[in-house]
Amino acid sequence: MLTITISGSTPAGTNTVTINGISGQTHSTNVTLIVTGSGDVTNTPPVLSPISNQFVNAGVTLTITNVATDSDTPAQTLTFNLLTAPTGAVLNANSGIFTWRPAAAQANTTNLTTLKVTDSGTPPLSATQSFNIIVNPLARPVLGLARLTNGFWKLNITGPTGPDYSIQGASNFVNWTALTVSNSATLPFTWIDSNNVPAWFYRVLLGP
Repeated sequence: MLTITISGSTPAGTNTVTINGISGQTHSTNVTLIVTGSGDVTNTPPVLSPISNQFVNAGVTLTITNVATDSDTPAQTLTFNLLTAPTGAVLNANSGIFTWRPAAAQANTTNLTTLKVTDSGTPPLSATQSFNIIVNPLARPVLGLARLTNGFWKLNITGPTGPDYSIQGASNFVNWTALTVSNSATLPFTWIDSNNVPAWFYRVLLGP
C-alpha cells in the first residue's frame, strides 16, 4: 500500500514526487504527477507596481511602462486596461505601456488615471493602481517683430516646449489664414513668409 499526500500549496502543473514503500521494503522512484488544481489553490492575483504622480507640459508625450508580475505556474497571460484616463490617453493591452500627449486645452489640469491588470486564471484576478497626471500651465508664446529681409517677412518665435506652433496671417484682424504648422518645434525658431506681401498681420497659436 502506498500513500501520497499532496499539500494544498502544490502548484498546478508538472511535479516530481518520490514514492517509498511502507511494507518493510524500501523502494524509491520518481514519478510525474499532474496537479489539476481547483478552488482557492489555483490562482493568485497579479501585482501591479505603484505609479507616482506625473508632471508634463502640454504637447509633450508622456510614456509610462507599467510593470506587473504574477506568481502562478505555468505563467498566465496578463491584460491591461484603463479604468479612468484623460481624453487621448492610450494603454497597450499587452505590454502595459501608457502614452498620452496632452492638448493645449488640457494645460493647467489634474487628471486622475487608473490602470487595471487582469490575469487569465480561473477565476481571473486583477490589481489596480491610480495616480495623477498634472499638466503644467501653458506659457504664452512670443512672436518677435516682423522684419523685411530680401523682400520677405521674417519672424522669430519662441515659447514653451512641446506644443505645435501654428502661424497665421491676415490683411486685417478678422480673416486669418493658416500659413504653416511646426509640430513640436525646436525653439526658438525663425520663419520666413514666402508670400511676399507688402503688408500683413501675423499671430501664433499653440496646439494640438
